[in-house]
Amino acid sequence: SKPRLLWLILLWMEIHPLSIPNPAPLLRNNQPIYG
Repeated sequence: SKPRLLWLILLWMEIHPLSIPNPAPLLRNNQPIYG
């Protein structure tokens, strides 16, 4: 495993939250059972 790579990914998600699409609304809209 590479903890440093994971940390960089988490840091990227913190700095650029809008660059990664959030699947939650899509899941709620397309599959109401999971919502």
